[in-house]
Amino acid sequence: MVKTVRLTNCTVYTPWDTADSLVFSDRVIQVGGGLRGDAEVDLHGALVVPGFVDAHAHVRSTAFKLATVDLQGKSREDVVGYPRRASPTMNGWVYARGWDESLWGGGDYLTPDEIGSESPVLAVRVDGHMGVLNRRGIALARSIGVEVTGSGLV
Repeated sequence: MVKTVRLTNCTVYTPWDTADSLVFSDRVIQVGGGLRGDAEVDLHGALVVPGFVDAHAHVRSTAFKLATVDLQGKSREDVVGYPRRASPTMNGWVYARGWDESLWGGGDYLTPDEIGSESPVLAVRVDGHMGVLNRRGIALARSIGVEVTGSGLV
């Protein structure tokens, strides 16, 4: 049974240094040159980043943000007006993101009637934990079986 593996012919990157080999078993044991392991794997010049775990990348939301109307830091009046002026993007919908009712003094959430538009609109709050649909969006969502509250919150 192999106890340790030595990775060779690679560039090992750590926050402190770079090296040309690494030894591990169930975790990294040593990084550096002249190391020994029970088995060797030639990585043919590949880059190794030990311990690099990106469990919170928000890749999907980052891609979504690129195709949305940016409402971050906007006043309530600006937020209400943006979807009406926006061109639909994906599947005829207008997607907006970033509104924050805590910046508006009163603190009330957006309503479906405030984000009126000929196109269906989904306006997602700044934290991504809640969104509101306009009336057209509510009708389309319900037509495919999505439960939407009377306030349009999803």
